[in-house]
Amino acid sequence: MQGSTRLLTVEPHEIKFPYEVGKEASCSVRLSNNTTKKVAFKVQTSDPSKYFGKPTVGLILPRQTCEVIVKMVAPRVFPTAEMKCEDTFVIQSLVPRPRANSNDITSNMFREAEPYVEEHELRVAYLIPSEAYQMEDYFNSYIREELLGRGSNIGRWVVYGLLALVFFALIQKTISVIWSLLIVLVVKAVLKVVSDSVEDWIVKAFVQVIVHFVRFIFDYVE
Repeated sequence: MQGSTRLLTVEPHEIKFPYEVGKEASCSVRLSNNTTKKVAFKVQTSDPSKYFGKPTVGLILPRQTCEVIVKMVAPRVFPTAEMKCEDTFVIQSLVPRPRANSNDITSNMFREAEPYVEEHELRVAYLIPSEAYQMEDYFNSYIREELLGRGSNIGRWVVYGLLALVFFALIQKTISVIWSLLIVLVVKAVLKVVSDSVEDWIVKAFVQVIVHFVRFIFDYVE
């Protein structure tokens, strides 16, 4: 489209997406109407399977601005040193009829008015973190979302298994003290028969139980 002043000023000129496996990324693009007329816009991408914008089409009032959010779907492939991005976004713009409103703006209108459409091309770049961070973040997300999230049966069985291991470990640690307490009670019951004082037996039995319990606690801590 010819002319000294472009219909729109588009910022930024390059879209930089943080590249993290399993995470969607987004970026804000600001469209400014440089004219005293309404300007319609349309957001296109070279690869619709990877990127999209919201809103896709719209209308900007004279001298006003509009924010478009462009997004990249969550990557499934780890980046490499040789990875280069050749993808682009294209912001198309045109001047619609004076009485047009936002409901009148469609994708077809830009194809029909192709000779009068102005275009801004925005290149896509990836912001790639370190490989170690990528691996750690991916597996943390996988464990959290796939194993412990979404009502996963696998996640429940993993939790149940861990609880069972803890239970059996506690049983193994406490079985000896349980037997010791039972033996103490049996011995004291026998002594009770030949004891002249029931109260004295109760006191002594209780003291013995306390002694065995404290000894078990110290052994367990060590």
